[in-house]
Amino acid sequence: MNLIAYRQYHLKHHRFAGTKNDPDLVFVENYPVPRDSLRRKFTRDFSGQTGLRDLKMKLSSFKFARDFPWALFHLVLFGALTSAGAPWAYLLWWVAELFIYPALVRLRQIGEHGVAVDRSSQDPRLNTGTTLAPWWQRVLVAPNNVNYHLEHHFMASVPPYNLHKLHTLLKARGFYSEFDCLSNGYADVLKRALAGS
Repeated sequence: MNLIAYRQYHLKHHRFAGTKNDPDLVFVENYPVPRDSLRRKFTRDFSGQTGLRDLKMKLSSFKFARDFPWALFHLVLFGALTSAGAPWAYLLWWVAELFIYPALVRLRQIGEHGVAVDRSSQDPRLNTGTTLAPWWQRVLVAPNNVNYHLEHHFMASVPPYNLHKLHTLLKARGFYSEFDCLSNGYADVLKRALAGS
């Protein structure tokens, strides 16, 4: 993706988190949702409907001057895999992009802001969540410490590799006391995402 465009989008999300101007609000504003609704969302993700919709949007707004790194990435990846004798492996990237990545993004978004106690608050302990994920969930769902999203919102200048240390420090100082902002793994996130749970 275009890093400059993503940075602008992400900074807007940080600036307006907890307000109607948050560009990510549309992804989480209806949580918690009924079980059937959550099932339909993940069915669309794993069946490729979400991935194809997102790909069509990317391609319809593609501008070579802005998005050439995306095209270059695909040419280099395909070329490298072909020269290694495995051009078929390029298809695995697309399988992940279209059928798995949308579900992972949805799950992370739910954990980050969907299960927040009060998304309209300016306090990150109310409008953002952290998922205390075991190592295997961090590998599969939340690499690079993205599960420490509350800490990221609280101090965005802290590099990802130090977010766990920040979490430990804040916990020792009682930062999370009396706030329901921590989920115990992504199964807990899904449970919290369900209406009536």
